[in-house]
Amino acid sequence: MPAAVRSVVETAQAQAGTPGRLLAATWAVTWAKLVHLMFLPLLDATRPWQLRYALGDGLLGVCQIAYRFDTIDRCLGELKQLRVGDALRQSLCRAWVKALVAPAAPLLIYVDAHLKPHWTQRFMPCGHLPLLDRVMPCTRQVLVTNPHGYVWEILDRVGDAPLSRDLLGLEQELERLTRHRVTLTVVDREVNSVEMAQNYAKSDHFALLTLLDGPVSADLQAGTPALADVFRLTGHWQPLAAEPNRSLAPATWATAHAAAGDPRVFWLVRDDSSETLRAVYALSQPVADCAPDVVALLHGSGARTAYRRRWTATENVIREMVGGGNLNENYGYTCHAVPNRLRQHQYEAATAQVTTTTNQIATTQQHLETLTAQHTAQDQRLVEQLAELATTRTEREAECRARQQADQATRRVEQQLAHLARDAHTRHARRARRTAKFKAQTRA
Repeated sequence: MPAAVRSVVETAQAQAGTPGRLLAATWAVTWAKLVHLMFLPLLDATRPWQLRYALGDGLLGVCQIAYRFDTIDRCLGELKQLRVGDALRQSLCRAWVKALVAPAAPLLIYVDAHLKPHWTQRFMPCGHLPLLDRVMPCTRQVLVTNPHGYVWEILDRVGDAPLSRDLLGLEQELERLTRHRVTLTVVDREVNSVEMAQNYAKSDHFALLTLLDGPVSADLQAGTPALADVFRLTGHWQPLAAEPNRSLAPATWATAHAAAGDPRVFWLVRDDSSETLRAVYALSQPVADCAPDVVALLHGSGARTAYRRRWTATENVIREMVGGGNLNENYGYTCHAVPNRLRQHQYEAATAQVTTTTNQIATTQQHLETLTAQHTAQDQRLVEQLAELATTRTEREAECRARQQADQATRRVEQQLAHLARDAHTRHARRARRTAKFKAQTRA
């Protein structure tokens, strides 16, 4: 791999009008900088600037020196200016196939795609991202792997472009790069159509294996007229050794009209206990028209085995890229696990409303506590004043009786008693009004 990368970088440097200063150093120094970029996910880092926190010391086992983050950041910028993406992809593809595949051996490839989010305000096609559960700007990343999960190629396409548009051209490009024949392509149910099967049937050695959804979703059962109207068995049901209570049988379309226009052949998988159809695998042309290695691979239950290997070959690879050491994050596209924008705005508005209501409740509670304290103090002071008035009235009444017994004038004392009675009545009325006002305020 270092030799493949070196040839691409040196060729791009020679052809560039202003070659990069960091990439113009000796190859050992340049390779150490590239290793920093490649091993960022293993250090749990997503950006070169994170190397400032001594994460780069973890690379001392494969490099002579741990570079500063600004050096690695400038190195990444120089690679971007050289535009070596496609050349690196092709060179690494040739290197991997040469290292892992025997000379002249045919290739069995697995193709799948996932949407790569782009957090941008620029206009670009959007799509629904199942992993984020939202619709947003994205590109479609097409992965080409071998049965063991080694990635041959990664292609970026428009987010709303169908995968079927790239298949035949992708296989031809892979053959041109590696000088190996591609004899079988295994893809998801997304590209299963009559048009694709007809295009593959016209080729001399390409074959396409995929999954057919319609009959399974219709809950067809083996041995019933409904299944006989759709498929015609061309062999016997054979039990699957790796799956007890499951059987497989080859089949074609039942009606002559469908069989004449559709070159596909099928393998049906049923549940022996319930006779329910569980899966239908479709091959783009009869097995006899395929390459010898494909005929040997699809013998017996080989179609089910080859298709179910997709989980190791592509599905788990995609999940590891998106959920683990994410290549998108490594080169500037950060995925945030947030809901779609409408739900996000609704959540922010609800959170703001809850905060406002909580503040209002706290303010009201504080105001209620203040009113209660004021009412209690005023009521206590009024009770003390009424007690003083009662004591003074008792004294004046005693003085009035004494003056009457002594046959003295009582007019002044009587006036004081009348004033005390009016004052007591006024204070009782004031207390009643304050109590009513306090109850109204606390009730509101």
